[in-house]
This record gives sequence, C-alpha cells and structure tokens, in this order.
Amino acid sequence: MRILKLTHCLLIAAGLGLAGCADPVGQPLTPVVGKVTLDGKALTTGNVSFRPDTISGNNNAAEPYGEIGPDGTYKMFTSNRPGAPVGKYVVLVTASEAIDPSNPSATPKSLVNARYSDVGLRNILIEVTESPRDGQYDLKLKN
Repeated sequence: MRILKLTHCLLIAAGLGLAGCADPVGQPLTPVVGKVTLDGKALTTGNVSFRPDTISGNNNAAEPYGEIGPDGTYKMFTSNRPGAPVGKYVVLVTASEAIDPSNPSATPKSLVNARYSDVGLRNILIEVTESPRDGQYDLKLKN
C-alpha cells in the first residue's frame, strides 16, 4: 500500500512538472551562427538571447541563447542543443567588462547600450529560417 501511494505521488508530481513548463526538446532546430559587432568592431564577450516575438506570431516557448566568442561570433543553442526553432525573435545582447579582482563588489560596466537588453524596446528583430542568406544572423550594434 505504501509503494502504491508513493508511486501515485510521483506520477502526480511528474504530471505537474510537465504541465508547469513547456519543454522545447524534440522540436526541429535550425543552425544559427552569426557575428556581433559594436560600432564596426567585433564584440569579444557577452551573450545573445532570442525571445519569441509574440507580436509577429511566434508563440514558441523556446528561448535560444549563445555566448559571444573572442572573435565576435556566436552560435545559438536551445535546451543545450545547437540551433533554434524557425520563427521571428526579439534579440537581446548583453556584454560587460571583466570584474576587477581588486574590487569584486564593483558593478561591471556594460559594453553595450542598455537598449539592446530590453525586450520591450524590440531594437533587434530576427527571423530564423531553414535557408538563411549570408549574414542573416549578424548583429550590428551601435553605442
């Protein structure tokens, strides 16, 4: 009887967990690779994230993300898998100076204008497609 109750509780918990979040695992992903420049020069650190553009009809729960490399390139991942679902997205870019080890409590200075990290401003819109043109995912920022 105790095992039956335990099994029942685990099944309910698993069901609630699945109902509480949308897991994009299993959906088809398209490779997304681009380069981030700031005032014409490669941005050498930071992160890029895509938020579904619900205004344009993208109601996907996935929020692809990528890290900007030392050469300015980024590659998007969704649920730790390379790529992003096809659709329109609002792009967010964040990048900060490295933390000063002699002053670890100081707030690092942002390297990009705050408007690029505000999803409500919709400064950068991008469409992930199955057949992107060259440079389609390049991000050209200006401070």
